[in-house]
Amino acid sequence: MIERRTARWERRVCVCLLLLPIHFGPAHLRAEGNTDLETANLVIAGAREISEEALRRAMKGQIENLHSQGFRKSGIDDLAYEIERYYRGRGYHFVRVTYRYGEAEATLTIAEGPRVLLGTVAFKGNTVIGDEALAALAPRGGSGLLGLGAAVYVKSYVSSLASAVEKAYRRDGYLEVRVAAKNVTFSTDQTQANVQIEISEGRQYVLEAVILTGSDVAVTAGRIDRFQALAGSAYAPLLRLEVKTAVEDLYADEGYPDAVAEVVALPTETEQQVRMTLEVEVTAGAKTLIGDILIEGNERVRRTFILNQMRVKSGDLYRGRTVRRSYRRLFETGLFSAVAIDLKKEESPGHGERANPSEEEVSHRDLHVQVSERPSRERFYEVGFGSYDLLRGKTGIRERNLFGRGLIGSAEVGASIRGAQLKFSLTDPWFLQSQWKADLPVSFLTREEPSFTIRESKVGFRLSKPLTERWTIGSTYRFSLSHVQNLSAQSPFKEETNLHLGALGPFLQYDSRNDLFMPTRGVNARAFAEVGDPALAGEISFVHIGASASHYVELKEGTVLCSRVATRWIAPIRKTESIPIQERLFNGGENSVRSFRQSELGPKDAGGDPVGGEVRNLLSLELRQRIAGHFAAALFADYGNVGLTTGEAFEDFRSALGLGLRYGLPIGPIRLDVGFNPKRRPGEDRFVIHFAVGMPF
Repeated sequence: MIERRTARWERRVCVCLLLLPIHFGPAHLRAEGNTDLETANLVIAGAREISEEALRRAMKGQIENLHSQGFRKSGIDDLAYEIERYYRGRGYHFVRVTYRYGEAEATLTIAEGPRVLLGTVAFKGNTVIGDEALAALAPRGGSGLLGLGAAVYVKSYVSSLASAVEKAYRRDGYLEVRVAAKNVTFSTDQTQANVQIEISEGRQYVLEAVILTGSDVAVTAGRIDRFQALAGSAYAPLLRLEVKTAVEDLYADEGYPDAVAEVVALPTETEQQVRMTLEVEVTAGAKTLIGDILIEGNERVRRTFILNQMRVKSGDLYRGRTVRRSYRRLFETGLFSAVAIDLKKEESPGHGERANPSEEEVSHRDLHVQVSERPSRERFYEVGFGSYDLLRGKTGIRERNLFGRGLIGSAEVGASIRGAQLKFSLTDPWFLQSQWKADLPVSFLTREEPSFTIRESKVGFRLSKPLTERWTIGSTYRFSLSHVQNLSAQSPFKEETNLHLGALGPFLQYDSRNDLFMPTRGVNARAFAEVGDPALAGEISFVHIGASASHYVELKEGTVLCSRVATRWIAPIRKTESIPIQERLFNGGENSVRSFRQSELGPKDAGGDPVGGEVRNLLSLELRQRIAGHFAAALFADYGNVGLTTGEAFEDFRSALGLGLRYGLPIGPIRLDVGFNPKRRPGEDRFVIHFAVGMPF
């Protein structure tokens, strides 16, 4: 029996071995797009200015499709076309791609030709807009390092320029304008293209007046001042829709939600101009008072909370602007994925009839608020790495709708090789039903610093309010109990290893960045001040002020110039003689002067341990360049110091020059920076490597 079983297994193994070539032979590899087979079957010749490797990367999708579709001649033809298009998009206007095709192989031969730069751009027929203003619409940069050289000639760019010129004329009311890019001529060596843009301007359309008619409700001319002020300016067709919407909104704001405005454009033509009069006929409808406010869709969010966010109440005159404000406030809570606010069409019983025929018709209609709730509870996990903290991570839970009142509560624990922290917080986004936001954070920290270990318990209270979309004002209070252990630094000051601290002060913040993690434009600035005193439950008296600003400028797509300036001062006052080490300022590390390790820049004791100071200054300049995909590179320069006392605030500045690599992730980029010390002193590192998650600023 054993022999029969062995024989059966031997036959099965033989069958499997015979089937292996069927599944893993050349045809299967070609269908799967095997890299070795692609190289063997597809030859690309003549790629010089653009390397073959770069070209294959750019054409990866087309090459994979070619193999998956059976290596057909039509696929080779499509690939040749895409390569030509790729070259022309980079200025190689005269590129030609030919090919030889076999059953399982093809050779593509590229004749690149010269790279063509955009030479002169001449405009013909323009009398209203000057050459200089039109030339500013031409594509900029493209051929040199970081795109700082002359623009390359791309046919689609020239077509885009013609479209941009046409839009510029239409904005000025020249609705009959015709623009065409003609007479493209090339230099003898075909390295420069000169373009002529021909313009037929036509007549200008001008707004004559906006006239309201047909309504039984008086709306003074002053209510449409912003349109009357446009009389004599350029007319665009979109203005009709703007006037219609604005007039209907004006009536809705006065209690007429059903008002309908019909806008008719009446032209008066001359040889040079077409003067347009917009005649607006308004049907106002009935004035409307709000009956009941009906709320649907809320399960966890309390009805009273929704009503508190509404800017309208039962019995109020319907006003469109207050309904829009209510809509925004409900959305801004973050508790709803959808919000709809509508008036019920039917009237409440017993309403809508005139007590006196001479009185204006008034209707009472219920306001229907429909919401869809978002999940309010979330758990989060974060893993990171820092050149000083080494491996670090954080986990926690956040509830955005405590007690159904929109309160935000969170608890999180974080840990690294250097320490751990436990944090709790409670946030009321509408403190006392106002626009002020209140935060109550509580934290417990243990952390090993380069010259001491600190254990700290802290509680705070923060009030903040948005002044505008970008400006925020507020005030903070903090109280902490700290204990310093393992103090290795021989400080020149008397240290308080056990310290009670209480401090209070205002702050002002401005943020116009277009992205939180990897901004390419905008400004982020903050200024603060705080005073510590025994009257605030502390043991020492001090003044602490600071300001910082970061600026981001996109030089071209993928190239961003970033700058930062920051300063902080903390000084003892009254009977306090010095600032304890746990409150002093330090510099150096992955987010400051990167030629130094964590806190290593600044005053040190005889043993080389940092002691910190009362002043810290920092300036940074960084050029960030996207390379490919999620990869980017950076060149940076940092310059900063630490002043032992305020009298030494601007002494002993140190610098860093370096380069870095970044890889973008949803939680922020992974960053590798190498900072070189151009003026190294004895005992200092020539260069320092920082590996971290997140941008330095």
